[in-house]
Amino acid sequence: MERRTAWAVAGVLGLVVLALVAAAVFPLSTSPPDRDAFSIADAEDIDSFELDGEITIDGERFIALEASVKEDGARYSVTDGGDEGLYTESYQPHPEADIYERTEGDKEHIDDIRERVLDDDDEEVVENGTKTLITVTNATVPDRDGTGEVVVEDLMEDTLGSASFFVNSLYSTEYERAEKRDGVRVYEPQSGWREGRNLYRISDTSGEVRVDAETGTLLSADVSVSLTDAGSYAEYLAVRVLADDEVETMETEYEFNGGDADPEPPDWFDDVRAE
Repeated sequence: MERRTAWAVAGVLGLVVLALVAAAVFPLSTSPPDRDAFSIADAEDIDSFELDGEITIDGERFIALEASVKEDGARYSVTDGGDEGLYTESYQPHPEADIYERTEGDKEHIDDIRERVLDDDDEEVVENGTKTLITVTNATVPDRDGTGEVVVEDLMEDTLGSASFFVNSLYSTEYERAEKRDGVRVYEPQSGWREGRNLYRISDTSGEVRVDAETGTLLSADVSVSLTDAGSYAEYLAVRVLADDEVETMETEYEFNGGDADPEPPDWFDDVRAE
């Protein structure tokens, strides 16, 4: 057993030595993401939409979003922050209506939200629980041109802005254009070095991103990548061999439909509005 252990350690050290030599001969290079490849939809190009997205880290939900906005401005969204976050449903029947929001979470988070709402003259607590809170916010009618007319595009932009989180997640790695079919460009994630707060290595990539070839709008994505926080090839190999549990696997799923949408009120809406 000791001989086998010695050979294993020697093998790892050999890989590290080779990596050190490679890093010295071939310096690490990073490149910024090509953020012109795809983006969230432009509110001026659509009348209504539905979107659905989820990000998981090592199989655990990090955040999920489901949202829809109707042509007349009715909108619904639900955000799920996973086991450690908040679960929030929001519904607005039309642009002039109040915004109803139901939030579930631990007592500390709910207490913080309650305190903020009580200090805001435009918000009101209508159902007060230890781990559940329903609030009503007085709507500010969009009036971009000062004409008194509702600008539904502003509501769309507000909701679409939440989807930028998924686009940013996808841009954690580089992409290579794979093909173009039926007016859709397809991109595939690539391994390589990236620089964020720290230098990190992207590996074990799979999946694809589908983009409208004409507008650049992100239509769908199903991408999985592994992220290793490492400043050199030697450090990367050492982590993968000796501490593989420190490698994070991030999966991003996203679906956008710019067709007809008809947001339905959540189950609790009628009871709260009747009070």
